[in-house]
Amino acid sequence: VSTVIVVGGAGDYFNVADHVIMMDEYRPKNVTELAHKIARELPTLRKEESSDKFGRICRRVPDPVSINPKRGSKLKVKASSKDVIHFGRNNIELGNLEQLLNREQAKTIGHILVFALQKGIIDGQSSLGDILNKIFNILEKEGLKIISPFNYPDGDYVKPRPYEVGAALNRLRSFKVKRVEI
Repeated sequence: VSTVIVVGGAGDYFNVADHVIMMDEYRPKNVTELAHKIARELPTLRKEESSDKFGRICRRVPDPVSINPKRGSKLKVKASSKDVIHFGRNNIELGNLEQLLNREQAKTIGHILVFALQKGIIDGQSSLGDILNKIFNILEKEGLKIISPFNYPDGDYVKPRPYEVGAALNRLRSFKVKRVEI
C-alpha cells in the first residue's frame, strides 16, 4: 500500500519514509538523503502505537448467509444513484468510491453480487480475492448479459472494476467474513 503523509514542520516520520519531498517556493524538491541524515542524528521520540505491527496476513472468506439480496421473499436490488445500492433490507453506500461513473454502474455491481451468490461463487470457502477473480473471468468470457436476471443483454449495465465490487461488498452492513491465516 502506498501512502502519502503530508507533514508541516515535523520530522517524526523521516526515519520510516522511503522518499521525502519538500515544497520550496511551490516547487517539489527531493530531500530524502538529508531527511535520513537528520533521522540518524536526531532519533525520534515518537511512541510506537502498537507492538503487534500489522499482525498476520489472513484470507477474508465471505459468509454467503450475510449477503442477502432479498426483502421478504422478493429479490430487491436497485441503484437509486451512483452512490447507493438498495440491496435486500440494506443500503450499500458507495459515496467514497470516486471512480464510479453512474447509477448504471452501481446497478451492475448489485447484479454481480446476486449472480455470484446464485452461482455459488460466494461459497463460504473462497477468499474475497478469489471470488472477484472468478467473477471477472466469467464476465470476460460471457459478457455482462450473464448477470441479467432475465438473461439478456441489458443496455443499462456498465462494467465496474473488481475493486469497486469488493468495496461495495465491504460496505454492506450485514457482511461478515471469517479470517483464515495464510
